[in-house]
Amino acid sequence: MRDERHTLRGRARRARLIPAALLTGVLALASACAGPDPSLRVEGTASPSNMELALPATEPSSDWATPFNEEQLLKALLGMKLSALPEAAEATEAPAHTQGGQAAEPIRLGPGQIEELLRHCNGHCLHISAPAVIEGTRLQLVSLTSAADGWGYVAFAVADEGGKPVVKLMVKGDDVVLQPGRGGTLVAQESMYLDDEPLCCPSGWSMRVFRWDGERFVGGKRIQGVRTTPSGESGEGQ
Repeated sequence: MRDERHTLRGRARRARLIPAALLTGVLALASACAGPDPSLRVEGTASPSNMELALPATEPSSDWATPFNEEQLLKALLGMKLSALPEAAEATEAPAHTQGGQAAEPIRLGPGQIEELLRHCNGHCLHISAPAVIEGTRLQLVSLTSAADGWGYVAFAVADEGGKPVVKLMVKGDDVVLQPGRGGTLVAQESMYLDDEPLCCPSGWSMRVFRWDGERFVGGKRIQGVRTTPSGESGEGQ
């Protein structure tokens, strides 16, 4: 998996970066749909761990009807058309991250690549994290990860509809993770890299809020920043 990630990143570096004008349009559209979100606040250290991520108390697993296991989740993911999910729900849309060097293009796996990883993982590459409850609907938060080191390729929010797992949100990114946010939201967080930056040590991060509009999740405000350096200095969120 580690070699595969390096290969994917190598391909991404050769890809064209998103034009600034197009990126501005995407962000304006996202803001118009969801507006500024109060669930995140940038602190002075500009570190994801210091964001006000006010996680709601999650219910014990015994309170759930029956949480889906890895086998059920894998079958559901392989049985759905991943490319049919809304464009707005496919990534944190992190822009090129520069910090005195060449930015690395974020890894964005296509539906076929995701399906290939799912077919070969035998259920051992799915990580089930703390659930979320949004408007009375319980969601399991699941990540497709590397079995070797837990690197997150894609994260999913899965609902129980008539006893069947149904994916309500898919978020792709560099070591991406989904977690519950304030006010019935989901927060996607991913790492941001400079070109040739080691996988262990990303210099930046990006977070984006997804809010349920009654029919689907809509991406809202994105916040990004620079991780604290070994010397203790840090950048401000954008």
